[in-house]
Amino acid sequence: MSINPLEKIESYRSDYTKTDQQIADFILSNPHAIVTNTLYELARMSELSPSAFVRFSKKIGYEGYSALRFDLSRYLVSRNATSQNENMDPIHAITSAYSSYIQEIANMISMEETQEIAQMIIRAERIMIVGYNRSYHSAIQLKRRLSRLGIDSQALFDSSDIEDASSICGEKDLFIIFSISGQGNYDAAVREMHFKGTPVICITMSRVLSFLPLCTKTVLLPRIDKETSEYYLDNQAIFYVYIEVLLNILVTTLR
Repeated sequence: MSINPLEKIESYRSDYTKTDQQIADFILSNPHAIVTNTLYELARMSELSPSAFVRFSKKIGYEGYSALRFDLSRYLVSRNATSQNENMDPIHAITSAYSSYIQEIANMISMEETQEIAQMIIRAERIMIVGYNRSYHSAIQLKRRLSRLGIDSQALFDSSDIEDASSICGEKDLFIIFSISGQGNYDAAVREMHFKGTPVICITMSRVLSFLPLCTKTVLLPRIDKETSEYYLDNQAIFYVYIEVLLNILVTTLR
């Protein structure tokens, strides 16, 4: 069983400097503040520097502060859903779990970044949307929702079609990937588009995908199936809600 982020913070106590101790105490006392405030807001609240939070995150094994924030956010949602679901019947437990995870989307995305993605969609001459297995349904959903706004796009899942798309896409096009955990083997296509300057947006539930550093934008969303083991819950519902948020902001941008 993997250690949760709060336990991980406690496990490094013996290695902390005085500043590290202050940060650890602040996070353990205010875990929800980490996921609902920016790094600079936290620095102001704790009277510590943003760089101190970054160094602390790396000391306890994360690549940076954003990785700590993502892990903590996912853990808090899971804990909240588990607490709410105890002694509930499946109807209330499942709807409660989805409610918690859907609300967490707001803590993991920003208005500024979503507006930038909307602008990328508007400016693109061609839009390719890809997904593998069940994530292809999300690609289809985005395609259908965009078509209602008069925006053409293609939804792809076949590896040969994705390869062809990556070969013809250019700087004025847009490539959007829906991927829960990296299945679909997009590395070659993303590398080629990065080389040619084609913007790539990855909408995912994993921050460790090998091709993420080459993406123009990455949208991290909460993953419900790994955190709620009692029921088999589908992550596509989370993707669908994000699509509705994006489309709402896109409509506003078009006006």
